[in-house]
Amino acid sequence: MKKSIKIILTIVGILIAIFAIILFPLPESLSWQVDNSVLLEYHRVGGFAGFMDTIKILNDGSVEFNNSRDIFTTKLSDEDLQTLTQFIESKEYSLRTKSLLAKWTEPTCCDLMYTAYLINKDGKTIMISHDKRMSDIIQNIDEEANSKLYNITE
Repeated sequence: MKKSIKIILTIVGILIAIFAIILFPLPESLSWQVDNSVLLEYHRVGGFAGFMDTIKILNDGSVEFNNSRDIFTTKLSDEDLQTLTQFIESKEYSLRTKSLLAKWTEPTCCDLMYTAYLINKDGKTIMISHDKRMSDIIQNIDEEANSKLYNITE
């Protein structure tokens, strides 16, 4: 009787460990590396429009928008640069994570668009989660670049 209880407890323990490994969110792996001069790097890839955009915001506030066809450069306002710098230095961001289950069930067809926010923290490239403060700045850069490059106005 005691032997069967030990076996059942062992099996339950193994199952709990397997479920924890599958469901526990881990930091997403990176294929990009961010240089020390970069404060924030944003990537947008995919969608029906076939986006392949990169926005690099350097520590001095200069910005490079690259959509694989054209390059646009600008400078962040002092206020936006200060907001972004404080956000990153205060470590208010959270790491972007994904469980193994989420990776296995991720859709692999149709209109998929991937975005990534990357920072360099102490020489390491870190993928962080979406945050409204960052996305507002990125959206403003995207709109400015598109209006200057393609005369698009809203």
